[in-house]
Amino acid sequence: MLLTVGLIAGCASRPAAMAPILSIVQVSRVSPVRTAAETTVPVDYRIDIENPLDHSVTLVSVEIETVGESGGYLMRRVRHRFSQVVPAHGSSSINLRAWVQPLQMTDSGQVVTAVMLRGTARFESEGSIVQSAFTKRLAQ
Repeated sequence: MLLTVGLIAGCASRPAAMAPILSIVQVSRVSPVRTAAETTVPVDYRIDIENPLDHSVTLVSVEIETVGESGGYLMRRVRHRFSQVVPAHGSSSINLRAWVQPLQMTDSGQVVTAVMLRGTARFESEGSIVQSAFTKRLAQ
């Protein structure tokens, strides 16, 4: 009985690493806009990927979008395709650009209000597709 309890406790204490871990960083500022509110502007991002698995995975796509319409800008869902191999127990970074619509600007046209982004990354892992979701509040 004690052996069974010990095995269950040992299994429960180990973290389950089923998919890569992602984080996103905005690497450029939203450019000042002095035109119509419908104008979109480019913003650059970097996504950092950590692979805790015992085998390499290949990033095949990333989808990102803003959550709601209450932050500094609105980004409709965009999808980027990749073929980026992330080695076992390794890390990698990718850069991507998305076009956003500024929502809240200062008198000088700067976007300074934070936004909430969410995304999903899809990886090919040993013949199957694995998904990792991520969210991040990005300060401007």
